[in-house]
Amino acid sequence: FKLDRATGRRGWSVALPHGIRAPARLDPDGIFLSIGEPDGPNRGGEVVRLSYDGTVQWQSDCGGGKHKCLSCWTSPAVVGDVVMVGCGLDTDSKGFIWGLDKDDGSVRWKTKAQNDCQTSSPVVVGNAALLGCTDGRLYAVSAEDGSVLWKFKTKKGIWATPALDEEGTVYI
Repeated sequence: FKLDRATGRRGWSVALPHGIRAPARLDPDGIFLSIGEPDGPNRGGEVVRLSYDGTVQWQSDCGGGKHKCLSCWTSPAVVGDVVMVGCGLDTDSKGFIWGLDKDDGSVRWKTKAQNDCQTSSPVVVGNAALLGCTDGRLYAVSAEDGSVLWKFKTKKGIWATPALDEEGTVYI
């Protein structure tokens, strides 16, 4: 939905096949969001790009497959011309960090994690993003090719979005 902040009146709405489970990412070129259902026969997820008038520019299923992108609960990050998002299914111990083309939603790369990456939104750091996964790892992933620049292992799964201070120190 697009709402007028002064009146609360709806400007437009878009019907999507799954629920939106994270804040939209606003970029000068559009609105990016992830959708998905973690359970049941329709579990799966997609990443969507909207224009500011509510038109769906593209809807990516991350190359298809039974569960599409897997369930996506994260707010996508835009790094240059790449949209990065973490998705996964913790019941199947599956997780990926996806790099999608900003213009058309096609898959540029995917990086496998040891488990679900659907709850921690990527945080942009230069030409990379940081993303936590329930495998207990914080991944620093290059937007260019999806290579893992580094990872940090914790004793428990990471369900929250990492934070950065003004000096670039990472907090999880």
